[in-house]
Amino acid sequence: MSAEQLSNLAEGRSVLETVVTSADADVIGAELLNAADLISGNSGLLRAFTDQSRSSADRGRLAEKIFAEHCTESVLSVIRTIVVQHWSSPKAFLEALENLGVTAYLLGARQRAELRLVQSELFAVTQLLSDSRDLRIQLSELGQGTVGARAALMGKILGDSVQPTTRALVQRAVERSHHGRLLQTLREYEKQAAELGGTQLVTVATARDLTGSQRERMKNLVERQLGHPVTLAVAVDPDLVGGFRINYGEEAVDSSIRSDIAKAKRALTRPKTR
Repeated sequence: MSAEQLSNLAEGRSVLETVVTSADADVIGAELLNAADLISGNSGLLRAFTDQSRSSADRGRLAEKIFAEHCTESVLSVIRTIVVQHWSSPKAFLEALENLGVTAYLLGARQRAELRLVQSELFAVTQLLSDSRDLRIQLSELGQGTVGARAALMGKILGDSVQPTTRALVQRAVERSHHGRLLQTLREYEKQAAELGGTQLVTVATARDLTGSQRERMKNLVERQLGHPVTLAVAVDPDLVGGFRINYGEEAVDSSIRSDIAKAKRALTRPKTR
C-alpha cells in the first residue's frame, strides 16, 4: 500500500476500534464486507465514492443516503470516514473497505482473547488447501455452483472444528478466490491477525515437525535477527529433505537440503571457464 492508503486505512481503523465490541464485531465485519460487495458490484456508485471532483461532504452524504437504512450507525461511521478520504484509485478504496471488514472480525477475536487461536486456525486451513489442489479448484471460479454455494461448502467442511470468526473469514476468502488467489488471500488474513496482535508473521517450512522446544528456539532466533516479536507458523514439507525455509515479508532464507541439491546441480551444469 502507498503512504496515502496506509494513512487513510489508519483513519478508518481508528474509528473502527472505537465502535467494535466482542459482542458485535462479527456483525460489523459482515456489514462492512457487504458494503464492499455492494459498491464493487455497482460501477456508478464506485465512481461516485472515489470521484475527487466531488467534495468530501458530498461523498459523505451519499454514503449516508445509501447505507443509513441497511447498516448500523457504527458501520456507517466507518464507511463515512473512508469515503471522505482521497483515494488514488477505486481499487485502493475497495481494498481498504475489505481490510476494515476483516479487521472487525479480528478485533472481536482479540477482545475475546481468541486472536492467536484464529490465526493458528487460518494457517492450518491454508496448509490444508495448499495440499489439496482438487478442493482448491472446486472452491474457485472453476468449480461448480455460485460463489455463495462454494463459500457455504467451505463452511460445511469446516463445521464446528474452528472458531466462528475463522470460518467466516475462510468463507470470505473463498468468495474472493478469483484467479487462484485463495491461498494468497488467506495468507493476507494471517498477516493482518499477526499485526493486530503486535507481531510479525514468520512462516517456517521444515522436512519434519518441530518439537515445542525447537519451535521456541527457532522463534527466539528469528526475533533476535529481526529485532521484534514474531508469530511463528510452522509447516511440514517432506520435499525439503532436511533443514528449513523461512519466509517473512518479502524476505526468504532457504537452508534446506533440497536447496543445497539444486545449487549443486546448477554448479555441475554450469559451463567451465578456461
